[in-house]
Amino acid sequence: MSRLLRSLGLLPVFVSVAMLVPGWFGPPDPPADPTASPDPEASGRVPWTSSRVVGSPEPPRPYTVEVAFPKLTFDRPLELAFVPGTDRLAVAQSGGRVVTFANDPGADRADLLLDLKAVEPKFAALYGLAFHPDFGRNGRFYACYTVGYAIDDGTRVSEFRVDPDRRDPPRADPASERILITWYAGGHNGGSLKFGPKDGYLYISAGDGADPTPPDPFLAGQDLGTLMSKVMRIDVDAQDPGRAYRVPPDNPFVGLEGARPEVWAYGFRNPWRMGFDRESGDLWLGDVGWELWELVHRVEEGGNYGWSLMEGSQPVMPDGPRGPTPISPPIVQHPHSEAASMTGGFVYRGDRFEDLKGAYVYGDYQTGTVWGLRYDGEAVTRHEVLAETPLRLVAFGEDRAGELFLLDYEQSNTVYRLVPNPDASKSNRRFPRTLGETGLFASVEDLVPSPGVLPYRINAPFWDDGTEGDRLMALPGTSRIGFEREKLWKFPEGSVLARTVTIDLGASGTRRLETQILHFEDGSWRPYSYRWDDEQAEATLSPPEGETVAFSVADPEVPGGERTVTHRISARSECVLCHNPWAGEGLLFGRQSATPLTANTLQMNVQELDDDEPIDQLRSFERLGLFDGPLPESPEALPRLSNPYDESADLASRARSYLQVNCAHCHRFGAGGSAAMFLTADRPMPETGTLGVRPMQGAFDLDDARIIDPGDPFGSVLYFRMAKLGAGRMPRVGPKRVDDRGVDLMYRWIASLKDDGTTGPPADPFGHLPAEVSGAIARLRGEEPMPVGACAEAFEQATGTVRGALALVRRVDEGSIAGPVAERLVALSREHPRAEVRDLFERFVPESERVERLGDAIEFDALLALAGDADRGRVVFFGNSSQCQNCHRVGGEGRVVGPDLDGIGAKYPKRELLDHIVSPSKQVDPQYVSYILETTTGLIHSGVLVQANDDFAELKDAEGLSIRVEAGEIEQLVPRAESLMPERLLGSLTAQEAADLLEYLSTLREVASP
Repeated sequence: MSRLLRSLGLLPVFVSVAMLVPGWFGPPDPPADPTASPDPEASGRVPWTSSRVVGSPEPPRPYTVEVAFPKLTFDRPLELAFVPGTDRLAVAQSGGRVVTFANDPGADRADLLLDLKAVEPKFAALYGLAFHPDFGRNGRFYACYTVGYAIDDGTRVSEFRVDPDRRDPPRADPASERILITWYAGGHNGGSLKFGPKDGYLYISAGDGADPTPPDPFLAGQDLGTLMSKVMRIDVDAQDPGRAYRVPPDNPFVGLEGARPEVWAYGFRNPWRMGFDRESGDLWLGDVGWELWELVHRVEEGGNYGWSLMEGSQPVMPDGPRGPTPISPPIVQHPHSEAASMTGGFVYRGDRFEDLKGAYVYGDYQTGTVWGLRYDGEAVTRHEVLAETPLRLVAFGEDRAGELFLLDYEQSNTVYRLVPNPDASKSNRRFPRTLGETGLFASVEDLVPSPGVLPYRINAPFWDDGTEGDRLMALPGTSRIGFEREKLWKFPEGSVLARTVTIDLGASGTRRLETQILHFEDGSWRPYSYRWDDEQAEATLSPPEGETVAFSVADPEVPGGERTVTHRISARSECVLCHNPWAGEGLLFGRQSATPLTANTLQMNVQELDDDEPIDQLRSFERLGLFDGPLPESPEALPRLSNPYDESADLASRARSYLQVNCAHCHRFGAGGSAAMFLTADRPMPETGTLGVRPMQGAFDLDDARIIDPGDPFGSVLYFRMAKLGAGRMPRVGPKRVDDRGVDLMYRWIASLKDDGTTGPPADPFGHLPAEVSGAIARLRGEEPMPVGACAEAFEQATGTVRGALALVRRVDEGSIAGPVAERLVALSREHPRAEVRDLFERFVPESERVERLGDAIEFDALLALAGDADRGRVVFFGNSSQCQNCHRVGGEGRVVGPDLDGIGAKYPKRELLDHIVSPSKQVDPQYVSYILETTTGLIHSGVLVQANDDFAELKDAEGLSIRVEAGEIEQLVPRAESLMPERLLGSLTAQEAADLLEYLSTLREVASP
């Protein structure tokens, strides 16, 4: 019997299985009939009949949906509007037909208003519809549609008029079309039309005209000279000379050289559905995001909403051209673990739901989720999920009374409305609150699974801070899996995958931390975690927000003989950051499903020896009747990953497998990795977007950096991010420790890479270092004992650049620097002035000696609840830990790089001060926009632009020093979206230090006299 079964404690249960199924982990003998589908009962498979994992522990949402007009269906409906002056509603259909019908649940007839195919032979698709506010008198309405693809004037907004003789029901005169305005037709067209309730002008949304990737290839987002990526505002009741409309003279960019005067706001990717608050006149908009965020904006005159410099809070192309106004952050941004294609809605002003009045109601096309938020003009005061629906939610509509409707696209093709959920007050008391109640284990304490629950292995384990995971699979009864060669396997309803996480505590033995499960129900995988108790006898369901496990273990090397170990159990929403829908085929319309990252052939096709016993997992599954048919090929011919830690395997295969399991769930299309790189193992290296590509998200002062620089790990941002702790470390979620073996693997692989992505004899990365740096590192590797002063001098020379520091860390990693010298280097690193150097060496500092800092996840409420001391805060401000005085002055003290902070306490309350410090790039004063200057020799400088002319450019860097570069030596000079003030600056402080700093800043209420 294999080590797997013994380590899991499964021997008692699986003796019977091994006896009934010869070769369960034995030689891969094919079935007698390779076309036969094995019968589970004949195979001896034990059915799983003890499952009690049903439903969800969360209470239902307060609302659900019902069909509003049961007798009506449409052809791909995508817009709904009320017809002013009548009791009718209109639905625009993608194929070009616009119909109207009575706003009556019993309506059984929809009458044709317009057929665009009969009007325009080149018609391609209808996007938007709006009725003139005075439609009852003038019979005018407007449609946005396309007449082709990749055509300069292929998107048009046209005016139509109702035939005077056919007004009830209204019917358009097809000859009445008057084309108002056109722009490029491409992948993102926007096309939402709305009349302002206060000014009567027509507002028009337009996307960037592009396919999903690469981002904004036309650079339309920040370009006021194009109508793409904009919200336009025009007057359809008058005409300027040469135009079919009038430009309102108070439009924000009228008279600005090079700007289209129609532009009202800009910086949108694909603004999908606008809606006005009929009481306040505020314009709300849903913007479909790129890789990470789905966005909700409150659109203001002249507003810049970031694209494609930013995708919400995430920089995309920070060095791109920038519009003339500051970037306004979204009111709300949803990660792709929650949403996938934002659909804007309306501020509810109806009478059916008193508790929704004044709330902005919007949703997501992909998941069918409906949210409501309340905004007081400065902040979101309430935000919640209202309903989880099965709809492809393409649009919201409202009737004359302000009641809301929802449109379902290409599924039921009908109109829905919100209704109170009768089950909203009920909770699922049946959902198992302990691991013992799940039915997965016959003995929880001994980890003996229930009959029919099977252990399984994977090829490539991911790095999880040195913990181990034991995996189980449970299929209800004798149900079967739909095998897929390349994609996610198709599991039957009620399936459960489980992983028990354990940690090796050395002399203290091992400890179970949590058991994670993925439960498949209603076509969706849902993640849950159970926390093991101190007695290791039972595990209890963790709360939705997650929790932190802390316990003490014996450690004679620390003071007191004990150290505290902590483990973070992820929130359910955090689980989906890695188990996201794009990481497999978990992206399903009408629901947002997690993805089981190991439920595929790449991971399950395990072929290895265990105690000299061959393992062929797929054949074993086949013999048990787990699949709904025979394997299409022999396991040897099917794809599989390599174990990244198996030194006998091919180096390139190991490296690509490592990236697949640790990085590719985000770094693939749509999954949240903002860099345009794709790290799945099946993608050829030249197509990954990494080889020789400059990093989009910062070079960390690595000169001439690339994401992967073939042959040179020290010039590769991917290697640097993996080797460090602190800000910018990858992966950004999950593990908090550096994977030493993984870093070594990446080093050796990158050193062996050629420009075309193939591998060969490794290069010598140390040969790329300046002689001074390589000489200093060589002295530190000497065999003779090194005097303290000489060690410090060599360390300073080696770490004068980030590249040199990274090379020195490599020598420490490989053990070629003597222990006492290495310890001295670690001690010196803790006082180094550069955060990048400190971050590289921090992993060598004992955890017990590290200061407990705020880190990346700063809880605003908890921090603001701490009592601060202004005197101590002043010490923090002018000390080295916060670095505040390096850029800001108070009372004439400090450096003049950023703005003076005298009076800052009167300008912002504490919460806003904290937000500005935590997220300094949300809004950057144009006077303090930072720039990147790269010289022709590859040197990189950054700072505030003092001046630039035909002769030279001058920057002021973060140290307050002026950098002047002659024009002939400048390779490029580009603005950055990021503030010169670093992100996560508070992360290096303790909570008390941060509270003291905030208290000090809040006391600065007077502006110093000049």
